Amino acid sequence: MQPEEIEDAYYEGGMFFKPGFGVDEWETLKQRLPIGSIITGKVVHQAPFGVFIDAGLGFMVLMRVIEFGLIKPNGLVFPDDYPAIGSVISGQFCGFNKGNRQIDVCRLGLKILHPDADSNGFLR
Repeated sequence: MQPEEIEDAYYEGGMFFKPGFGVDEWETLKQRLPIGSIITGKVVHQAPFGVFIDAGLGFMVLMRVIEFGLIKPNGLVFPDDYPAIGSVISGQFCGFNKGNRQIDVCRLGLKILHPDADSNGFLR
């Protein structure tokens, strides 16, 4: 399944890339996005392990299956039980995936304290 078109973005090798968002923008985002922030965006791709969300931050947001908050006796069925492409969902920022330059979100309402965060929730 290919992701929905995102302006000037492309999907390759399991990762999303958006032109103009490189190392400097990544480092800036890491300094200004505190752990626990609410992130809302549109689902642009479903994968067996979760969904990718475009929240307008320049980097893809990943919500893993375990964060959907849905419980079914036999587990979730991909893609039927996943948030639909085009739907708007929210999550709570819980960390950066540095290797893929992705933002990880958890379900809303979790108390999260990242080990690398300062007392204000910003990553050091």
